Parts: sequence; C-alpha cells; structure tokens
Amino acid sequence: MRTVSNACDPEEIFSESLRYRLHSALVSLATKSAKHDQTYCSRQGIDGVMVIMKQGTQALADQLKQKWANDPQCQNLVVFLYSDADRKLYMSGEAKSGLSQSDFDAALNAHIQQLQHPSDSNEAAIAIAGVLKDIGDKKWADYGGSHPSQPRQPTRAGSTIFMPINVFSSLKMGMRLLFHIDPKDRPNFDEVLLKNLVSQIAGRKVAVISVVGGFREGKSFFDNILLKALQAGKAAFRPDEIIGGTAGIEFKNGPERHTIGIQVWDQIFVRKDTSGNEVAVLLLDTQGMFDTQSQLKHSTIIFMISLMLSSHFIFNKNGYLNAHDLVDMNVFVEMSQTGKQKVGQHLYFLMRNWGGDGDGFAPQYLEQIRNASSRTDDLKDKISGVFQAFDRVECYTVPAPGGAVTRANGSIKASDCDQDFLNHLCQFANHVVANVEPRRVLGAQLAGGAFEAYVKNVLNHVTANSALCVNNALQATIDYSLRLAKDKAMAQFNAQLPTAIALMGGDGTAETTLNARLATICTEAQKIYEAQPLIGGPTEKAASLAALKKEFEHKCNEIRAQNSEKRRQHEQREATRKQLEALEIQRKQEKDRADAERKRAEQALLEKRQTEERLERERREATERQMQQLRDMQLREREMRQEQLQMFMMQQRLCQPVYANWGGGYEPEEPVRRGPGRPPGSKNKPKVDPPKRGPGRPPGSKNKPK
Repeated sequence: MRTVSNACDPEEIFSESLRYRLHSALVSLATKSAKHDQTYCSRQGIDGVMVIMKQGTQALADQLKQKWANDPQCQNLVVFLYSDADRKLYMSGEAKSGLSQSDFDAALNAHIQQLQHPSDSNEAAIAIAGVLKDIGDKKWADYGGSHPSQPRQPTRAGSTIFMPINVFSSLKMGMRLLFHIDPKDRPNFDEVLLKNLVSQIAGRKVAVISVVGGFREGKSFFDNILLKALQAGKAAFRPDEIIGGTAGIEFKNGPERHTIGIQVWDQIFVRKDTSGNEVAVLLLDTQGMFDTQSQLKHSTIIFMISLMLSSHFIFNKNGYLNAHDLVDMNVFVEMSQTGKQKVGQHLYFLMRNWGGDGDGFAPQYLEQIRNASSRTDDLKDKISGVFQAFDRVECYTVPAPGGAVTRANGSIKASDCDQDFLNHLCQFANHVVANVEPRRVLGAQLAGGAFEAYVKNVLNHVTANSALCVNNALQATIDYSLRLAKDKAMAQFNAQLPTAIALMGGDGTAETTLNARLATICTEAQKIYEAQPLIGGPTEKAASLAALKKEFEHKCNEIRAQNSEKRRQHEQREATRKQLEALEIQRKQEKDRADAERKRAEQALLEKRQTEERLERERREATERQMQQLRDMQLREREMRQEQLQMFMMQQRLCQPVYANWGGGYEPEEPVRRGPGRPPGSKNKPKVDPPKRGPGRPPGSKNKPK
C-alpha cells in the first residue's frame, strides 16, 4: 500500500487493489459504527485493523490487539485476522469497541461459504468486505441511524447545502461523489467524505490533480492512467492488466452520462513533491462539460470548483485547441480570481486525437496560439489572461486511441489499446505525478485542516456568484454549440484532407486537380456543420460560418503551398536530372573516345608485338635451319670418317698376309708408336711415303709406281 492503510498484508496474499478495498471497508465500518452524540470516543466508531497472513490463530489476533492497543481512553480497537491456509477470519476487540463476538459470528456466518470455498483470492476478499459491511450496517441500525444507502437530512451552512452523501454505500474502493447539484438545483457536498480525506491527510500538505473537459472525450480513461502512476509511482501496464473496471475507474461509451458532479478517489496518495517533502495527493474527476443532461449553470459551477481546488488542472481536449477554448476558460478564470491573484499553479492542456506533427510535449503549439491571438485585439487580452493566471502552462499531445479504446465500455485490457496512444498517456501521467506540489492559496501551502476550510469557502464563493456564472455561461453555451458544430466539421475536413495530400504524392499535382479535390472536401465539411443544431442569432451563426470557411481556406492554402513547393522541388529535380543526363552523355562520349583511342593504341601495340614475334620466329627458324644444316654436315662427316675407317680397316686386313711374307713373323724390338689418325691396334712401320691418290680415286686405293 502506498497510502495510509488499515489493511496489513506483509506476505502480499491479496493484490494491492484488494487491500485498498479492505481498507475502504474498515474506514466505512468506523463511519457507520460512530455514534452522533457529544462523547468523543463514541464519535470515533470501531477502530478496525485487518491483518492478512498465510497462517494465523485466535491467539495471535489477541496478541496483536494487546500490542497495538494505544488508546486507553476509548479502547475501541478491533483486530481482524485472516488466515489464508485454513480460510478463517478471527476477531479480537477491546472492551469498549462495541463489537461483540455474537455480532461478529452472525456477520461471518452469512459469508462463511464464500470465504471458505472461494474461486480465487478476489472471492475471499469480497467475503471479508461483506462481513465488515454487515457489521457496520448493524451498528448503524443499533445506534438509530437510517440505512446507509439513504443519505441523512441536509444541514445548511451559509449558502451551500452540506449533505453527507453516503459514499460508503458501496464497499468498492474508488471514486466517490464529493459534490454535485441535484435536480432541485441544490449543491450537495459530502462533508463526511471530506473529513475522512482530511483525517488521512493529517499534517501533510495537500496537492490536488483534477481532470476536466468535454463530454465523452476520455477523461475517466485518463484518470485510470493517473491512478496507476499515483499507486505504483509510475504508470506502466502489463499486456494482461485491466485498465478501469472494478479495481480502477470505470468509463463508458455512448451518449449517456457516466461521471456526475465532482468525484474524488476515496484514499489519498502519499508522494514526494519537487522539494522531496511528503505530500498528500487527491485525484479528482469531473462530469463532462456541457453535456446533454446537465444545465449549463451546473457545468460552469463544477468547472469553477475544480479549477479553484486544483494545484494541477488538466484540461482534456479532443482535437486541436483553439481560441474559443481559451476565451471560455478565461471567463472561468476571471470569475475564480480575487483581484490579480493567480487562480492556479499548473495548467495542462491534454490534446487527444492529435493530428499535428509529432506527439508529446508541444510548447510550440501554445506559442503559435499566443502569437496568432496577439494580432487580434479582442482575443489578445483574454488569451493572455489564461496564461497569466497560472504559474506554469504546458501542452501535451496524444495520438488517436484506436477503435478498441473508443468501443470499450467500463474496462479494457492493456494489450487491446493502441500502444503508442497508451505509452503517451503514461508518459504524461508520470510527468504530472513527478512534478506534484501542494496547493497554494495567497502564497501559503494548504495542509489538512486549512484544506477543509478552503474547500468550504470555495463552495460558498461559487454558489454566491452562481447568477454571474449563468450569465457568462449563456454566451459560453452559444459559443460551445457553434464550436461543437465547427469541431465536427473540422473533424470531417481533417479526415478527408489526407486524400488531397495523397493526391499530391511526392512530386505534387496539377493545381486544377488539387483545387477541385479541396473544394469537394470543404463542401462536405460545411454540410456537416450546417447539419448540426446551432444556438445563437443570425449574426453569430454567419460569423461562425465565415470563421470556419476562413479556417478551411487557411488549411487549403497550406496544402496548396505544400503542393507548390513539391512542384518546385520536382521541377528542380527534373532540371538536375536532365543536367546529370547531359553530363552522363558527355562523360560517355568522352569515355567512348578514350576507349577508341585506347583500342587503337592497343591494336598498334598488338601489331607491333605480332611483327616482332614473327621476326623472332623467322630468326629462330633460320637459326634452326642453319643448326640443322650444321648437324647434317657433321653427320655426313662422321659417316665419311666411318667409311674411311672401314676402308682403312679393310686395307689393313688385306695387307696382313703380305707383311707376314715379308717379315716371317718379325716383331720389332721397340714399342710401336701410333701415328696420328691411325686406328688402334696398328703398329709403326718404317717410314714410307704414303701412296698418293690420284684425282677421283676411291678411298683405300693406292698409287702404283709408274
């Protein structure tokens, strides 16, 4: 639990939302069991504490009662202990608590079946809450009170009726009705709920976050995002987590009103302000402004009260913020101001279904509005008055939510939401909570008791000036009806405008084609405007239609300017393309010439190389022929020598018998020396002149003596 709580669950058996529910039931029990007399202790009621454990006993409940009993005067403490292991609920109360064991058993027996056989932990918590409710109802009846579903008779304080609306008629923790105006035109204020909140605030400073805006524009859905940020410290959702529903703030679709008056989450949230100090934060939600089921006066009063109570005032707007919104707000600001004092601290414009450039914080959009209004005398002072009435003004834009969110009724799973839309809402909620600061009035920060007195003073101020509210609201209503028709026409116009943008494409289109499409879009949007029920005289209606046409023309001129720019850029691109093509042709021609020159040089080089190769080949062939001739000559010489040798050998063989007859076996005494050119095995002979050959004689023949 992130706030002061009477439900203690250290082992986290129940979810956080169920613990809040049990805490709310205990607070309700204290209220219902209080006696409305002059005795202090009897007015306190039962001081109940719930302990949730896996395993517990009656003895443990008694021990906790003894340990926690710290009020010896009243002795009204009652400890309820739930043991999850055996599904049992134990009770131990002090002597003067007023809760007997028989009363407890009677209430427990009515829910024993649901408690001991639950389908899940939710069923067990619901059963325990039912026990506490039955105990409170019995005490309410025992002490002479009416049934809690019926409010007590109102008592008048000043000009405001303070009616303690029974906010605890439902035990579900959530939004409770703090203020509303009944059908008899009486402002009703739940003083008991305020006192309960003040008791939780104690000595802390108080910060108030409120969300206001038009009917069916998603205020309650965004309250769930703020609630998550306040409970968990940061707004972030698991895909299977439920947004809204019984554990959060239910929201509705369709034409029927859901939120009534000003509602407040019945538990405070303890956060740290920008200075690091603890601050008690209250979360307010308001009914849709100027819906079809409320008087205009009532919407104005509720808007003013929310504005004057808040330290963080969030204006939820579907679509674009325009000058009329700021003029209307300036009316409320002037009625809420005392002199030139600032009426608030933080003003946030939350722009839903944003169709501009980008999403998120958009300071430039506010600056555009201020600059545009400064050129119009009747708007300049009024719009400047809004910005000057707050310490800080910020604008945050959010994309469209998607079909699943717009069709959701009561709750939706986080995974079914458009994630971009949900992430932007979480980012904005985290920014608001991170910059929370106490409500200041005339420079002083409000704490618990001072805050209670201030709330009552605000109610007196608003109700005392209700006639003025009505007069200003009449003009605001006329403006609202015209603005509503204008917004619907602009919505139709903006929905069809992308078709003209698509027609332009990336290069633009012909002016005649674009103008024809824009004229069709303007005509269809004007038909939507004229089909709406309009309030006001002919002059106001004509002025509103003229302003609408002027806005159409302004947007059409922007589209035409975009088209002209695209056409200009297209023409530049075409001229650049043609230049590039000419340069490419020139480059190609130069390349072709270079390639031709290169080829000619290569061809000449090739021919030269081929000539050189041919000459080299011929030289090699000539050399080879010469070598072959030389080899042939050498071969013939060898053959001739061989023939000569063979002839010589034959002559030697033929001459051997003659030598034998001459010498009769003569062998010389000295070694025989070979002559040059003589074949091996031949012997030296006495020098004899070799016979001379005659011309033409064959080898081996000898000359004979003449």
